[in-house]
Amino acid sequence: MKQHEIADLIAMARAYDDRIEEVSDPWWDEAGKCWVKDARLAAWHLILGDLDYELAARGLVELYRSPQMMRLQPGHIYEAAETVRRRNVAQVDMSQLTPPQGLENEDGTTRHAEWMQAALRAVGLGLSIPDAQIRADDQLQVNRRALGPAQPRPLQAALRMVERGRSA
Repeated sequence: MKQHEIADLIAMARAYDDRIEEVSDPWWDEAGKCWVKDARLAAWHLILGDLDYELAARGLVELYRSPQMMRLQPGHIYEAAETVRRRNVAQVDMSQLTPPQGLENEDGTTRHAEWMQAALRAVGLGLSIPDAQIRADDQLQVNRRALGPAQPRPLQAALRMVERGRSA
């Protein structure tokens, strides 16, 4: 997750809890470098940076489903996101995940574990098995669909039959 997504999470949390202060506006110096006075972005990024934004946002929603009297900390979001991820994974039969052909590298190694990790991450986000497989395929840039020989289109086949009939 990037720092601007952390800012979005804080803004989302602020919509649930008006005790949370707004994130200060960014500003740019003469060299074009972006600065944010709000130290929370860097601090929260250290804790939440390895989460996907979608999962962190779902964790935040899950957290605020029950009344909160505590002051929100990034660890609360992290724990809630992990709860959401574990629940999503537990609801799916992981044996249905089938990696595509072509995960072998030229040096003989395989990217099977990398594909399974990407698919598991997608399932954790709440995607179905087919959608998780598509996302993992896309991440590893592999094509699941094998191309067969070209098949004539029905209209083209009908036109050929008409042409044959005329020439007979």
